[in-house]
Amino acid sequence: MREQFEQLKMHLWMVLHHRWTALGAAVLVCAMGWAGLEAVDDRYQVDAKVYLDTKAALQPLFQGPNGAQTWSPQQSALLIKRTLLTRENIERVINDTDLKKKVKTPEDLDKMVMNLAERISVKRLMPAVDEEANSRNDAPADIYAISFESTNRELALNIVKSVLDLFVERFSYLTKTSTREAAEFLDREIAAYARNLGEAEERLKQFKLDNPGVLLGANGQTYSQRVEALQSELEAAKVSLREAEFRAAALRVQIQNMAASRVPVSVGGAAPGQTVLDQQIATAEARLSELLLNYTEQHPDVIGLRRQLAEMKEQKKKGLDVPAGGAPVVYAPATDTSGARLLLTEAEARAAAMKEQIALKEQQLLDLRPLAETVPKVEAELARLNRDYEVIKATYAELVHRRETISLSAGAQSAGGDSMFKVIEAPRLPLVPVGPQRTLFTTAIFLAALALGTGLGWMRAQSRPTFYTRNQLATISGVPVLGAITMNWSVMEVARRQFGMLLFGLVVLALLAVYLGVLIHNGYDIKPLLKTVVEPFRMIQA
Repeated sequence: MREQFEQLKMHLWMVLHHRWTALGAAVLVCAMGWAGLEAVDDRYQVDAKVYLDTKAALQPLFQGPNGAQTWSPQQSALLIKRTLLTRENIERVINDTDLKKKVKTPEDLDKMVMNLAERISVKRLMPAVDEEANSRNDAPADIYAISFESTNRELALNIVKSVLDLFVERFSYLTKTSTREAAEFLDREIAAYARNLGEAEERLKQFKLDNPGVLLGANGQTYSQRVEALQSELEAAKVSLREAEFRAAALRVQIQNMAASRVPVSVGGAAPGQTVLDQQIATAEARLSELLLNYTEQHPDVIGLRRQLAEMKEQKKKGLDVPAGGAPVVYAPATDTSGARLLLTEAEARAAAMKEQIALKEQQLLDLRPLAETVPKVEAELARLNRDYEVIKATYAELVHRRETISLSAGAQSAGGDSMFKVIEAPRLPLVPVGPQRTLFTTAIFLAALALGTGLGWMRAQSRPTFYTRNQLATISGVPVLGAITMNWSVMEVARRQFGMLLFGLVVLALLAVYLGVLIHNGYDIKPLLKTVVEPFRMIQA
C-alpha cells in the first residue's frame, strides 16, 4: 500500500511541476469545445397525435370467417406510413412549406425528398398502461404520432401540419377506396369460386356414379373397412362353430351315458299260451311304439330297443323260449334323455348355421379379391376430389363472410362519421429545444479538458525526466539515498513561487466559474448545486 501511495505522490508531483501546461491545455479545450457547442443550433421537435380506429376501418378486410385476425396492428401502421410518405405526398409537403425555395434543380428535389422521408416520423403509439394487453395486440385504440425535428421551429411546425392534413385526406380516401375495391374484388372472387364449387360437385357426383359399389358397400364402408369387417365376422363365425361342435360332442357323450344306465320294468300277467319271450317281445314292441311317437328311428333308445327285439326273436327261433309262468320283466333307461337330446338338436342346428355363414363370408372375401388393385386407386382419386371440393367450399365460405363483413363495416363507417378519426394533439410551435443536450455536453467537455490537461502535463514530465522524491532516485539508481539537501530559497524566489501558486489557483477558479456560467447560460438550474455545497457549512456553523 505504501508503494502505491509513493507512486501516486510521484505522479502528482510530475503533473504539478508542469501545471501551467496542463491548465493551458484544459483552458484551450474548454474554450474550443464550448465555442463549438454554442455554434450548434438548437433542434426543435413538433409533434401531433391522432386517433385512428384502424381495427374497425381496415381489419374487417383481412379477417377470417372464425374472427381470427390475419393482419396485425403493426402491419396496419406500416401501411399508413407507406401511404403517407410517398414521393407525391412529400413533394406536396415541400410545396406547402418554405422548402420549395431551396429547390433549384431536380437533383435538389430528389435529395430533399429522400431527406424528408427519413426525418418525418409516423409511428403507432402503444398505450403504456397495460403492457399485457399490448402483447396481445388488443389495445383499445390506435394512436399515431407524427413528429419532425428541425433547427427552424416554424418550418418544423409547417411540415407537421402539412403531413397531418395529408393524414386526414389520405385516411378518408384509403378507407373508402379500400372498402369499395375490396368489395368489388370479393364479388369477382365469389362468382369465380361459385363456378369452381359447382364444377367440383359435378366431378365428385360423376365419379361416384362411374364407380358404383367399388367405393362404398351397402352400409357406407370403404373397401378396406369391408375386408376388415368380413374377416372379423369370419373369425367370429369360426369361433362360434367350434363352440357349437364342442357342445354337441359333449351332449352326445352325456346321452350315451344316460342310455347305458337301465332299470327293469315289470308288466302285467301273461295271456294263455304265451311264453316268456312272447311277453317280452310284446312289451318291447309297445315301448318301441311309444318311443317312435316322440323320437325318430335314429334315436339311441329306439336303436337299442330294436336291437333287443331282434335278439329276443332270435332266441325264440332257437327254441330257447319257456312258457310264461309269472310277470315278465323288461329293461328301460334309468334317466329321461329327452331334454339332453333337445339341447343336442339345437347345438347341431347352430353348428350347421355357422358352417353356412362361414361359407358365405369366405365367398364374399373371394368376391372382393379382384378389387384389391382397383379400389385403392379409386379411393385415392375420391380423396383428391373430396379434398379439392372441401378447399374450394371453405374458401368460398370465407369470401362470402368477408363480403358481409365489409358491408357491415361500410355501414358502420357511414353511421359513425368521424368517430374513427380524431386529432388528439394538434401541432404547436415548440418553445424548448430537444437538442443538443447542452448541459450534458458542457460537463463532458469540461471533464475531457481536465483529463486531457492532466495527461499532457504527465506526458511532458515523461519527456523531461526529473527526480521528485528520494525513493524515486533510490529505485532508479539502485544506490541507497542517505539524505537530501533542502533548497534554500531567497525571499524574492519565495514571493515569486507564492505569486505563481496564487495565480494558478485564480485561473483554476476562473475556469470553474466560466464552466458554471456556461451551465447557467445553457439553462441549467444551479440552485440545487449551490444548496448542496453550502449546506455542509451551515451544519458546521449550527
